Amino acid sequence: MLINFCFIFTCLFADCSHTVLYHGSHLSFDQVKPSYSQRIDGEVVRWQGTAIFATHDERVALFYTHNVIDGYSAGIDLINPIRKEDPIEFTLIGGSSLEEALEKLYGPLEGAGSEGFIYTMDGAYFVKEDGLGSLEAVAYDPKATLSKKTISRRKEIQHFVDQGLVHLRWTASLS
Repeated sequence: MLINFCFIFTCLFADCSHTVLYHGSHLSFDQVKPSYSQRIDGEVVRWQGTAIFATHDERVALFYTHNVIDGYSAGIDLINPIRKEDPIEFTLIGGSSLEEALEKLYGPLEGAGSEGFIYTMDGAYFVKEDGLGSLEAVAYDPKATLSKKTISRRKEIQHFVDQGLVHLRWTASLS
């Protein structure tokens, strides 16, 4: 499998200068560019700005390869610290079943629409800022991008589910 925990370097974000971080997207580009985002806790905006986000945990990067589709959403807890051997929960919202939500958000198992991209990032460009989750750091320079790998999103998710490192939770709607 592409994603192998033997090659994950832990970054406590105190000093990321010798660390590889990961950024996930459903879009392909040469360099990851800063984009606007907010981190909201309930109704409180904890962080907002234009930046490149990355994580030391490839599962979090994989989560962010989901499509953006009306009527569907996805959630992940970035606030509470998690060790690489602990499972992460991907919450999928929308549709009439978990399988439908997976298909819409992460595409089919194979073929057109199945691909996603994991970007390897140079940790020297990244900083931890107040209001960000424990699993994320930000950079402001696209030169932080080191490389890009194309993945089959559903196969990678299934790999982590099979290992007990990702749990999938589905709900039809937020209400």
